[in-house]
Amino acid sequence: MKTKSISKKKASILNLLFNYANTIFAIINGLVLVPLYLKYFSIGTYGSFLSSGNIVAMLGLLEGGTSMVLTQRLSASFAKKDYQTFSKLIGSGLFISFCLTSALVIIGLLFFPFISDWVKAEPKEYTGIQYSFLLSAIGAGLSISFSNISAAFQAWLRVKTSGMVNLISIPLGILTTLLGLKFGLGVVSIPLGILVKSLFGVISLLLILFKTLVKERYPKISIDKTDCVNLIRTTFPVFGSMVAKSIVTNSQLLIITNVIDPVSSAVFFITGRVFNLCESLLAPIGSSIFASISQMVAEGDVQKIKTNLIKIFVIFSGFSVLILTMSLGVNKLFIDIWVGRDKFGGEALSALLCLTMFISTRFKFLEFILFALGIFGRTVFYDLICGAIRILLIFSLIRYLGFIAIPIAELIPTVLILGYFLNKLMISKIQLNRNEAIKFVFAGGLAFVMGFTASLVGSIYYGYEVKIQWLVLYTLALFIVNSLLVLLFTEEFRNLANKLIKSKQNN
Repeated sequence: MKTKSISKKKASILNLLFNYANTIFAIINGLVLVPLYLKYFSIGTYGSFLSSGNIVAMLGLLEGGTSMVLTQRLSASFAKKDYQTFSKLIGSGLFISFCLTSALVIIGLLFFPFISDWVKAEPKEYTGIQYSFLLSAIGAGLSISFSNISAAFQAWLRVKTSGMVNLISIPLGILTTLLGLKFGLGVVSIPLGILVKSLFGVISLLLILFKTLVKERYPKISIDKTDCVNLIRTTFPVFGSMVAKSIVTNSQLLIITNVIDPVSSAVFFITGRVFNLCESLLAPIGSSIFASISQMVAEGDVQKIKTNLIKIFVIFSGFSVLILTMSLGVNKLFIDIWVGRDKFGGEALSALLCLTMFISTRFKFLEFILFALGIFGRTVFYDLICGAIRILLIFSLIRYLGFIAIPIAELIPTVLILGYFLNKLMISKIQLNRNEAIKFVFAGGLAFVMGFTASLVGSIYYGYEVKIQWLVLYTLALFIVNSLLVLLFTEEFRNLANKLIKSKQNN
């Protein structure tokens, strides 16, 4: 048992960089290639595919946070040098992964005959949407297995291994999609690429995992019934939290498709795509530090945990302000160049999506921290209430407000319920005093208000010719302005900038 580990800080940074590889894959698949997709099939078919993809995302809830719980348990046992438990957890995790992947394949086959009717597919695309759904379900199952297998490398802080495997699998997936389009597979090409990426990742990571366990002379892995039950039992609260949020989120396009039409689903998706990609940039921050925080908790240094969590959250808040306000400023211009102005849902929708994303990503990050601290069940009740209120608001407002009802329905319960209870729970858990609590809760708030206002005004009154070079210059100008606002109103960012300047001066 001499598995080499790197420092927690270095592991977190490398983890973040490798996790951004998935963001790049999402950008290419969901942004760069969209104009190419629309040359091979209609926007209505793309809207139906996106709606079927939301159903797959809901099926992916079967994962229930297994990888998160597994990473937390493996990190704790490795920090305590309990290698017997470590090996048993790996065996139990692999067994659960196999069961979850198999379940998704079976459900995909059961839904196969009906999916085209559910998403109002065009008659000539019925078969294509059916096979797209099935391949998406299989790919989602393999992605779950990849995340669970990666948990062992996260616990070891050997993040290069899983990161490099993921990095190699990405071009394979993209190449598969491009070849599928070229050879006439149409909409099926998108999930086929995702399937190839996930399959390569799972096979490669399994081979490396078994080789490492043998080489480092870990106890033989085994499937322990008690560990399986405990892992599943621990995931129930996480599963409940994910269900409450994801059923609403992933049913949004289905609701728009059925209440309005598939084209409106595509317009809503395209308008919010930049902000979804911002979320993809922010989400890996929480997962990247998860194993390191879990090990810190196992080591028991309370003050170290508190200091690091406050610092990380303030920096996260500043980073989210910068990229979200920039995205608001360029969203309309970008969509105009990307797929055409008629696909933009309007400034009101864009602004609401930006504001909602700023609030929701903060609370998702807080939940990640709470999970790393070992708190898996306390947030479920709040998520269930928020989910129920969102559903009621969506159905009450969508016929009157159109798809603008979607971000409004998310924003109201998120601020009123999650905003209060999650911050209260976090402040209590890491024992913040009054000044620390105020700084924690409102981190990045003033900078966001200033940047949001400037970017929205710029979006509304932008009067230059729509060209890529103007988009680049305008984005650069927004970056400079919003960076100055973040530095001006976020103390941790100022401290970080000073450290970087002093470090360069010393060198």
